[in-house]
Amino acid sequence: MILAVDVEPTSGTSRFRLMIRDGDQLIGEYERTGEKDIERKKAELAATADYLVELFHKHGPFVVRWDGAQRIKAVKDEFGNKIGEISKEHWRKPSWQNG
Repeated sequence: MILAVDVEPTSGTSRFRLMIRDGDQLIGEYERTGEKDIERKKAELAATADYLVELFHKHGPFVVRWDGAQRIKAVKDEFGNKIGEISKEHWRKPSWQNG
């Protein structure tokens, strides 16, 4: 499955949010990021597209956020409840580790 990703600036010009669309329907938001990591996070999203669509159909709109305490990428519903997580096998190397 291929999902569309709209990159939208958040506060200031250096942070962006990745809005996930299935066709013309907004299904969620991936982690907020800096410009250098947009393509990496799009690749992570593409690797987990089927899983994210499945979560959307079960739970509705979601957000994916880094949980530093548990060291996971948690998928949360609109109420903040954890409904899933992005497995480490789908993570890509951050830009700060590439150089």
